[in-house]
Amino acid sequence: SSELFHPVKEGVFFATYENYAQEGRAGLIWLMKNMPGLPKKPKVALIGPDDAYGWAFANGPLYYQDVDGYEIVTHQLLPHGSLDATTAIRHAIDAKADIISMTYTVGTGAVVMRDARRLGFKGPLLASHYSMIDYAMGRLSEGAAEGAYFNTHSYLLADKRPGSEVYSDMIKAYHPEVTDPLRPASGIICWQHGPQ
Repeated sequence: SSELFHPVKEGVFFATYENYAQEGRAGLIWLMKNMPGLPKKPKVALIGPDDAYGWAFANGPLYYQDVDGYEIVTHQLLPHGSLDATTAIRHAIDAKADIISMTYTVGTGAVVMRDARRLGFKGPLLASHYSMIDYAMGRLSEGAAEGAYFNTHSYLLADKRPGSEVYSDMIKAYHPEVTDPLRPASGIICWQHGPQ
């Protein structure tokens, strides 16, 4: 989001993060281009919390749906920490959604995924935020995370990005136990957030 950065005189200012509204759109656009069997203009159910976090992701898809080529058929609000998503998922199914896109952290996201599959939703499940990528997702969702799609911009080839090799080496040296492929020793995360 260029307005968040001071302009530079020459060269390129590189940032690894996009804003949440753009991130909410990016996964939907990727699915439309890469997922066989979706209609030309897929119907999308958005599920997220009624707070700044949830609305920051929802505003992009809601505002740009005509530009991007999908249709938001329902926007369900479910609080963080919910243990059941039956009503939200039933609204998505009743609206004939082809895709469910959600914005949560791991616990509530796992509940949405679990209940979507339990209630018979067959389409793709899209986690609109990389914070949902966690080793616990498979267990918490009772296997429903298998075949779901996640935004993973901070995890792919992190050790190959400019300037992050030194961080990756530092994490590996001081935390050799971090070997899980879904929560790797990511130099790019260290670069963004500082050593932890």
